[in-house]
Amino acid sequence: MKNMNALQTMLHYLPYYYQDSKKVHFIMKKEAQQLITIDDAINKLLDEFFITTATADVGLPYWEKVCGLNTDENETEARRRQLIQLKLKRNTLTTASLRDTVAKYFELGSANVEIIEQFNTNIVRIILRGKKGQPSSFPQITHAVDEVIPAHLKVEYVFTYILWSDLDAYQLTYQTLDDEQITWDEFQIFDPNS
Repeated sequence: MKNMNALQTMLHYLPYYYQDSKKVHFIMKKEAQQLITIDDAINKLLDEFFITTATADVGLPYWEKVCGLNTDENETEARRRQLIQLKLKRNTLTTASLRDTVAKYFELGSANVEIIEQFNTNIVRIILRGKKGQPSSFPQITHAVDEVIPAHLKVEYVFTYILWSDLDAYQLTYQTLDDEQITWDEFQIFDPNS
């Protein structure tokens, strides 16, 4: 379809006496194909200039170099794009955008992340609710937050763990959990609802 549109456009610009020439049609058809190939190559190249469309083999390594990030081939393209965007947003960061960033990385909703700024002590406390315990992606999250938060601020993370009162509410006893052979680490993130 694209090829026919290009061919028709090119033929439209020729004088009328070339319209019926098979040789001219053949030449124009080949030139239209080449122009479409060139146009597609230009569009692919232009995609590499934008973080949201850059690919792992061309554009993302360039953006990571510009931002001073180490290229991690094991990360997904989406995660690498997020890290680049975080780095570029560093100077425009607000509490709300930090909360949304942390929520995205922890795969929580924004309502499950609370940011408390203590200006007098230069501490930012990130309270995570919803999922219990420290998530497996915590090292990547701390790295991402460290990249976007000003260096003079200390970051404290607060996680949710199960409380004895939670067990009482579900009428669970220590003996019940012991019978299930739950380890201490499993107990700390135990969710009676699951």
